[in-house]
Amino acid sequence: MQFLQNLKLAPKLIAAFASVLILTAGLGIFSEFQLSRVNATSTELSLRWVPAAQTLQNIRYAMQRHRVQLLQHVISTAPADMADYEKLMSQFWAELQSNLKNYAQYTQSAQENDLLAQVEADTRSYDALTQQILVHSRVLKTEEAVAILNADSRKLSRQITAKLDELLKYNGESIKAANAAGDAIYASSQIWLRSLIVLCCVLGLGLAVVIARSIAQPLQKAVELAQAVAGGRLDMHIEAKGQDEVGALTRALGEMNDSLRSIVGQVRQGTDSIATASSQIAS
Repeated sequence: MQFLQNLKLAPKLIAAFASVLILTAGLGIFSEFQLSRVNATSTELSLRWVPAAQTLQNIRYAMQRHRVQLLQHVISTAPADMADYEKLMSQFWAELQSNLKNYAQYTQSAQENDLLAQVEADTRSYDALTQQILVHSRVLKTEEAVAILNADSRKLSRQITAKLDELLKYNGESIKAANAAGDAIYASSQIWLRSLIVLCCVLGLGLAVVIARSIAQPLQKAVELAQAVAGGRLDMHIEAKGQDEVGALTRALGEMNDSLRSIVGQVRQGTDSIATASSQIAS
């Protein structure tokens, strides 16, 4: 408080405005930091987990469609139909391989990399069995083709699907974790921002009150002294505090009041002397 009283008006006002601006800037920087954290979470969801889950679904779909075409090929007897099914199988298999390569860019953990490696190995084995099935199916050896289809081929198909489901489960849990982290950041940001807003308002209001009082109270006393002098009262005493312009004005008014009181006292003494001399002359 004494420090503020000793400051000049210009530095005092500058310090007050600077304090408010610093608090506002701090609130803005904190808000931007929290927003960047929320944005990082949403970016991770949109660029990492959601596309990864979609890619796994594409792999699963391509695998299922490929197997359907393979089954149709085995039960078909027309060469033209077989050719159409093989063409579709090639398309779905190319999509599957493309999505497997695409998913590799999203893996981050050892668990994901290990599961992906197993899926890739199983798909290579599955493709080798598919070629065996096609060899039998093209020459209408349906029983041999069905035997492979229902044994090792089915086993590998189920293994691949199960591992894809594991990867989907892992991605789903990661999506939930990222979403929960985003919610936690949002909730904590609300608490911090509200607290900082209240703190800024309290500090700003406190500074305004302190500075207003440090200026207004001495000025009010100075006004009261000036009004007393104007009314002919010279007995009023004022104590000046602070080294700012208001304090200097108050001291100057106090010195003026003291000077006027001294002058009036001297005038009264002179008047009394004149009155005494006049009485003596009259006598």
